[in-house]
Amino acid sequence: MNRLVLLDFDGTVIRSDSLWVFLRAFAGPWFYFRMIVAAPVIAFLACVRSRSEAKRWLLSFFLRGESLERISGCARQLAPRLLADVSPQARRVIAEAVAAGCEMAIVTASPSVWVTPVADALTIPVVIGTELLFDNGLYTGRFATPNCVGREKVRRVVDHYGITHENRHCFHITAYGDSAADAPLLRFSNEPYLNFTPSRN
Repeated sequence: MNRLVLLDFDGTVIRSDSLWVFLRAFAGPWFYFRMIVAAPVIAFLACVRSRSEAKRWLLSFFLRGESLERISGCARQLAPRLLADVSPQARRVIAEAVAAGCEMAIVTASPSVWVTPVADALTIPVVIGTELLFDNGLYTGRFATPNCVGREKVRRVVDHYGITHENRHCFHITAYGDSAADAPLLRFSNEPYLNFTPSRN
């Protein structure tokens, strides 16, 4: 039996939203000025198109043309701040999973580029997240994968672990989330937890 423990990141492993924490750190004092410019576009895209498209545009607005080296460097510098925001419940779940010999992964809509340093520090070996598309080492403003939210979380987990209809019974999945975006993954799991409380879905 393969025992998997899957954790959402924002609002579950950490208590804050890492997207805003990262963009504030990356943009520095220009963050709020740039948000004044960006806010109307984000609101329009979220209402008329989708939250995923609004997120893609926001990341493009702040990071397009930036190097993978600079983005990764900022992520490494930010890791201690995000680690300080890890919830006590998440630390308990991670410690119990390690002691039980379970496989662990963070499954998140956030770009893996800034989640991975935190996962490494928490001894979580796998990050399944939204991947940014780079060309010649520069961010293109596009995603290399679909936004890892909702049903996409299930699809990515299935692909990563090679789960099929025939072998699903060989996996015992415990999943932790905090919002409707995690609902499909919670339904797919054997033991779903919403805000660290058992969830009957």
